[in-house]
Amino acid sequence: MKNLFTTLIVVLSYTLLSQNVAINATGAAPAASAMLDITSTTSGLLIPRMTTAQRTAIAAPATGLKVYDTTTGTFWYFNGIVWVQLLNTSTGWSTTGNAGTLLGTNFLGTTDNVGFSLRTNNTERIRVLNTGEIGLTGVPAAPTVIGGVLPNCMYYPFEVGNDGNAGLQVALGYYRGSDPTVNPEQLGGWGYVGYNAAGIGNNQYWWRGFSGGWIVVSQRELKRNIISINENNDLESYLINKILNVKPSLYNYNNEEDKMIKGKENHYRPAYRIGLIAEESPDFILDESFSGVDIYGLTTLNIVGTQHSIKEINKLKKIVNISDFGTEQLDADKKSIWVDFTEDFKGQIPVITVSSYNPNVNLSIAEKNDKGFKLLVSESPNTSGKINFDWIAMAKSVVNEYAKSNNISDNLKEKLEVPNSEKTKILNFYSNFKPTIDVKK
Repeated sequence: MKNLFTTLIVVLSYTLLSQNVAINATGAAPAASAMLDITSTTSGLLIPRMTTAQRTAIAAPATGLKVYDTTTGTFWYFNGIVWVQLLNTSTGWSTTGNAGTLLGTNFLGTTDNVGFSLRTNNTERIRVLNTGEIGLTGVPAAPTVIGGVLPNCMYYPFEVGNDGNAGLQVALGYYRGSDPTVNPEQLGGWGYVGYNAAGIGNNQYWWRGFSGGWIVVSQRELKRNIISINENNDLESYLINKILNVKPSLYNYNNEEDKMIKGKENHYRPAYRIGLIAEESPDFILDESFSGVDIYGLTTLNIVGTQHSIKEINKLKKIVNISDFGTEQLDADKKSIWVDFTEDFKGQIPVITVSSYNPNVNLSIAEKNDKGFKLLVSESPNTSGKINFDWIAMAKSVVNEYAKSNNISDNLKEKLEVPNSEKTKILNFYSNFKPTIDVKK
């Protein structure tokens, strides 16, 4: 036994003094590429074990220094600057997926105030900023579905497109105060919701749109080449002629069904539609592709026609015939009589015809107004006693049927015509209104 122990000491000493070191029970030489070659089938390598406090208290740790942290239960090494944790399926994400994770506890991301990015082919595809914004780069091969059960899956604006921070993208999210908004970053941005171009297969339009109201931005400052139609009679006449040439039509769309078909029940349309055909409509109410009707333009054209009609109607005065008649008598010796009208001639002086029962009596009108008339009698010989006569008065009164009173209550009028003080308050608010979240980062 003593000789064996002496032999092991010699072998171990020789091995330790060599360029490579081997620790084993067989006396095998170390691998040429290893400075330390430890071989065992029954034991492992046990490196220093310490708490996190003890590990971080090591003075001037050497680059590559490795310890086992008993606080975190993981291995750590020093990279020359900071301590780095060695990751495994419990502390990191495996390329083949992880098991035993807990939603809300395990996550992919950072614990400090730094964002992170995801790459493919060493090219950034998704960036998550430390403030929560998410940026996507590239065009996905298929539509991207974003969903989940979190109450605020996408509270902050989501920018669609990549404009190089030029402010030309579309922002989706809570933008107008607390109200959800789809908002173009560019002021007065040009864009479409769907598109309808001439030609088969180019009709990429939405079938339905529901809203509490569609608003067309219409401030004068946003428009140019403004011509007032009401101040140009020739222009108004031209537009009226165009209205007369518009051809309203009954029709159905090609993708509407005449019968109820399973799976396409909402395409069933048994009734005709009524509307305009673009090819048969004036150019100035069509869109820029001349394939669709601008509803705002069509509505304005209707207002032009309505105003013109009202002006023409106001020229047509309704003529009202007013008449009155009666039978009167007077004593022959009185020579005159005043007769009052029972009808209201509305300031019009009527034409009066009188006739005597006695052909020998001459009657004449000495005076008249819209209230009555004065009759003079000139007797012929042999006339005495009572003189009987009939009379008829007729006039025409011109009345404008559309000159109606607009005496409405003040409360109702304030809902139709907002007071200037209230309007100024609203205009001031919107002139200083800013997005609650700045989408231009």
